[in-house]
Amino acid sequence: MRDAKRLIASLLIAALVFGVAGCVGRPIITDPNVIEMPSEAPTVGGGVQAATPDVSVTPQLIHQHTPDTAVSPTPEVSAEPTEPAVSPTELPEPTPDVTEGPHADGGKLIALTFDDGPSATVTDMILDVLEEYGAKATFFVLGENAERFRSKLQRAHELGCEIGNHTYSHKYLDKLSAEEIRAQIDPVDAIVREVTGADAPTFRPPGGRLDKGTFVVDTVGRPCILWSIDTRDWESKDRDSVVANVLNDAADGDIVLMHDLYLSTAEAVELIVPALMERGFTLVTVSELIAARTESAVPRVYRSLRP
Repeated sequence: MRDAKRLIASLLIAALVFGVAGCVGRPIITDPNVIEMPSEAPTVGGGVQAATPDVSVTPQLIHQHTPDTAVSPTPEVSAEPTEPAVSPTELPEPTPDVTEGPHADGGKLIALTFDDGPSATVTDMILDVLEEYGAKATFFVLGENAERFRSKLQRAHELGCEIGNHTYSHKYLDKLSAEEIRAQIDPVDAIVREVTGADAPTFRPPGGRLDKGTFVVDTVGRPCILWSIDTRDWESKDRDSVVANVLNDAADGDIVLMHDLYLSTAEAVELIVPALMERGFTLVTVSELIAARTESAVPRVYRSLRP
């Protein structure tokens, strides 16, 4: 009896020992996606074990977007220069400056004009410069002065310059009747005819004043010459100012306004003429300028003949 009790006790102890050993080896599952292994998990802070994720479990991506088209990788930039899109021979030619415009002689033309003379001294000083350089100009003369200094007209004509009509006594033609206009034009033509053998081929109205229509031009019946460069020599009476006004703006086909009355203008011409020629200009009369740029001179207003 005593031996049977000892056998039962031994069996109970063995069963108890086996149950405890089995509990120590089992993992503790707290989340179906995470397995905690007490013997292998790292500790955080004061020894609390952190969960180790099960790398075998792949979480589901929510609202994952797949692009419609694949993105091309950025091309590698070559250090070598690329070929131009247009061959140099196909590039458009640059637009030439207006001062480079050619004429029949392969150069640039400009017309210097002088109003209100001739005068006792200044006209000859200007003619001296023109003669020295073989240049020409146009003198729009007043009848009152032309009567007194016919020899100046003669010299200008012999040098190839043009004698234009600037009225007899500098009256504004836009205020006159046709008969009064003829009274201002005809006497000057008579003087010019005696000197040159022909009427003045062109005219310039005093002050550049014309009617709004064509009455004055039609009454005179020849080209009316205004200007594209006004030196305002009558206002400044300063050599350097006159020179600057011409050389700063001179372009092929320009008509320059001056007066052969002022010493400062004659001094300016001494500098203007060679400077223009160095720039490739040919100094011509206004009739030569018109002939080089048009088929024929007509009774109209000319301010310049730029290309």
